[in-house]
Amino acid sequence: FFFEPMEPTQVWSRGTWKLYVGSGGITDTCTAHKVLCAVPSCPQKHGTCCKISIEGQVSKAYDEAFIYLQEAEGNECDAMVCASDGCQRAPALIMAYIMRAAEMSLWSAWHVLRSRWPFPCIDRHLFKGLMELERLLYPEDEPTMELDDWEKIYRDNRG
Repeated sequence: FFFEPMEPTQVWSRGTWKLYVGSGGITDTCTAHKVLCAVPSCPQKHGTCCKISIEGQVSKAYDEAFIYLQEAEGNECDAMVCASDGCQRAPALIMAYIMRAAEMSLWSAWHVLRSRWPFPCIDRHLFKGLMELERLLYPEDEPTMELDDWEKIYRDNRG
């Protein structure tokens, strides 16, 4: 399939640290020096890149993404999540990070990210992984999103 490169878009920040999503290289407006990539055969040449596999155990990938981005944030080194696969993996990795780093529910992380970047509907398997992450982070609370929510978003996106 042909994928149109995506200019880096800032999707999260804390203090002076910024997190971007994109598929092109670093630009004048993007200050990311670390890139997190979960795209299996990514065509991009990323410089300082952390490759993770999201196939299989999603929770392991979410942990690796969190550790990598947390380290970048701690060192105030701006980061970017690669979206070269047409944005299937990037939104899930970013939401998993926001849920843990900002102690947000899945619903809140979804809407925070959606307000900054109108990402396409993520893969059902990745969404189920985010639901699982929410249960692990907030075992006392009711889930804030269910598979029914995913089904509705999926239908609306195909619209």
